[in-house]
Amino acid sequence: MSGVADDIRDAIWSFILAFAMESPLEQSPGMKKLPLLLRLGLPHFYSNITVRMHRAPFDLYLLLKKHPYLSTNVRNIFGSRSCYDLSLADWKLVAEGKRIDRADVQATLIKKLALRPPPTPETLLLSTVYVFAQLRNLTTLKLIPTTTGPEDRYHCGEEFALPWLAIVALAGCAGASLRQMSARISAEDSDAPVDIFEAFTRFTALEKLTWKSDLRCTGVTVDGFILPRLRELEVMKADKSFFETLSTAGIVNLRSLSLNKGLEFTFQQFLSSHGPTLSRIEVPIDVAHAVSSRLLDLCPNLEFLRIWWSWVDGANAVPDARIFLPGSPALLMKHIQFDIDLDRHHRVAERWADVLHGLPAAMPNLEEVRLTGMHWPTTEREIAKSEWVRAAVVLLESGVSMVDGAGRKWRGRLKIGGSKQKA
Repeated sequence: MSGVADDIRDAIWSFILAFAMESPLEQSPGMKKLPLLLRLGLPHFYSNITVRMHRAPFDLYLLLKKHPYLSTNVRNIFGSRSCYDLSLADWKLVAEGKRIDRADVQATLIKKLALRPPPTPETLLLSTVYVFAQLRNLTTLKLIPTTTGPEDRYHCGEEFALPWLAIVALAGCAGASLRQMSARISAEDSDAPVDIFEAFTRFTALEKLTWKSDLRCTGVTVDGFILPRLRELEVMKADKSFFETLSTAGIVNLRSLSLNKGLEFTFQQFLSSHGPTLSRIEVPIDVAHAVSSRLLDLCPNLEFLRIWWSWVDGANAVPDARIFLPGSPALLMKHIQFDIDLDRHHRVAERWADVLHGLPAAMPNLEEVRLTGMHWPTTEREIAKSEWVRAAVVLLESGVSMVDGAGRKWRGRLKIGGSKQKA
C-alpha cells in the first residue's frame, strides 16, 4: 500500500483483520460485505491446495461445479498426512459403527461423518477424474509428503491414492504445464496392465516424477520418446513391468535416478537404456549389490553416487568392492556418499577401509567421500586407533577428502602412531 493515505490504509487493514477474526456465530454489519471479499479472494484461496482428507477431490468437485472458473486458478496441489486421513475402507468401517484400531479418533470421525457422510468409492473415483480433467494450469502435484509437521506426530492414515484414470485425465488437460508430480497411484483393476505411455507421452513439461505404485504397466510409443523434459525420476514402489516398459522408450534428458528398497529386478535393463544420460544415482545397498560392477559401466557419465542402508541391512554393512571396479575408470565421478550408521557397525571399519582405499584408482577425479553415519574421533588415543582416520589419510594422498556425518573433512593436522599427518 505504498503511497496510500494512512487513514485509508488503516481502514483497509482494520476491515481485513475484522473479517479474519470474526466469529462465525455473530452477524455483524460488516458481514454484508463478505460476498464482495469472497468473490475477490476466491481465485486466490484455491491457487494452492493441500489434500488432508480422502474425500478432498469430491469436495473440490463440488466447488468446481459451483465455480467452474476456479479450475484455471489452481496451480499447486500438495498432500499432507493428518490424524483423520483414513483410507476409504476405514471410513466405511466407522460409518457402519464397527470398531477400528484407531480408537483415539473414532469418536471424532463419527461426528465428522454425521456432518459430512463420505462419498462412495464410485462417486469419489468419478469426481476425482472430473477434477483432474479441469486443472489445465496445474504446475505441481505433490501428494506424497516429503516433510513432516506437528500433525504428523499422531498420523494414523495413509497418503491419498490417486486413480490411474485421473493421471490420464491430468495428462490430457495439464500435460503442457505440469512440472512436478509425486503420487501413490492405484487402479480399479490391479490385474489389468495400464498403458503408462497414454499419459507419459503427454507430459511434455514434467521435470520431476516420483512414482509409487504396484500397477502392472505396458505401452508402445509412436516415435520412441516420452517425457522430453524429465530430469529427475524417483521410484518408491513399482512393479517390474514399470522398468521394463520405460526401458523401451527414450527419456533423453534424464539426469537423476533415485530408487527405494526391493527394486533390484530388471534394473540392469533400465540402466542399459538410460544409464548413459545419468549424472546422479541414489540407491539402497541391495540394488547396488544386484548390479555390482556393471553400475559404473552402465553409467559412464555419473558424477554423484549415493548408497544407503536401512536398519535391517546389518548383514550387508560393508559394500561389495566390485561395485567400484568398473571395466574402465569412472572419469567423471566426483562425489560418493554412504548413508549407514557406521558408529553402530564400528567393528567393520577395517573392511570398510579396504573398500575406500580402492576408490581413487577406479575414479581418478574423485573429490569427496562422505560417510553420514561416521563421526571423527576427538581424542589423540581414539585417533591413533581409528581405521577411519587411516583411510582418510590414504584418500588425502590421492587428493580425495573424507567427510563425516557432521560435514567435517579430515584435515590431517593431528598425529597418528607418532608421525604427523599430511596436511
